Amino acid sequence: MRRTHIMLNVSSLANAKKFYSALLGIAPTKEKPDYLQWKIDNPSLNLSIKSNPGETFGVNHLGIEASSDEELQALYLQAKNANVAMEEEGLTTCCYAKSQKSWAKDADQNEWELFTTYQDSPGYYESAVSLK
Repeated sequence: MRRTHIMLNVSSLANAKKFYSALLGIAPTKEKPDYLQWKIDNPSLNLSIKSNPGETFGVNHLGIEASSDEELQALYLQAKNANVAMEEEGLTTCCYAKSQKSWAKDADQNEWELFTTYQDSPGYYESAVSLK
């Protein structure tokens, strides 16, 4: 199952937690001092929120989360067939998760993260790691 991913930058995690918990009808599925995440099945959504003081608030990036490596490879092929710019990040730790990912940009330079997550991580970001 693919899940739509939206990453937002916010000025207040407390305000975001209150609003999105009410809107989505559930508490965050992952909560860190600088990060919140809701993974829900209906609608299929991975909503991530990052406290970024001093940054522009709003949409950070969009994405599609694949449930398997095979599904991720199919997403990569679809993006390549659309002739979009792709940047392969590979195995990485980001957003408190160990993942495999690449980035695609549309004609207006909106970034789409194409990824699958293998496991949680205690740190927000680390350089490429061996996961398998």
